Amino acid sequence: MLRAKAAWLARELERVPVDDLSPLLSVGSGHSELTTDQPWIHGVVYEPLERRGVRVLHHELEPAPGVDVAGDLTDPAFAESLGRIEVRSVLCCNVLEHLSNAARVASTLEQLVAPDGYAVVTVPRRYPYHPGPIDTMFRPSPGALRALFPALAEQRAEEIRCESLVA
Repeated sequence: MLRAKAAWLARELERVPVDDLSPLLSVGSGHSELTTDQPWIHGVVYEPLERRGVRVLHHELEPAPGVDVAGDLTDPAFAESLGRIEVRSVLCCNVLEHLSNAARVASTLEQLVAPDGYAVVTVPRRYPYHPGPIDTMFRPSPGALRALFPALAEQRAEEIRCESLVA
């Protein structure tokens, strides 16, 4: 996630009361190397949440350092186990373009969001191919992304202009 998107995300999350966020499932955020590769994400997004008392559960497909919850979001048994955690809100940033079935994962995430909870979902709009391990080139408009979550009420949709990839 680029710095401009992280700053936007932090501002948006600051507007939401802690009780409506926590516990927050952060999809695809668990690998501890993200702290090294993109330290601004932790400093700008996760540290302020933690200071506010938001319980963040970092998710990845496989167990690893920094992962609180590991499993495949397309697996019904895993999705059911997440339901037992009683997640209130979901954060899914720059993940859907790396999935072969984004719609199926979106459906799972939509079901996890509690009434009065939030789903904060971002994808790159204009960004080059970047395998991790795959990139489906899913680059939806805000409206097309919104369509993946029909049962949730839209609070805000925005296209964020980010900095250049060249330093």
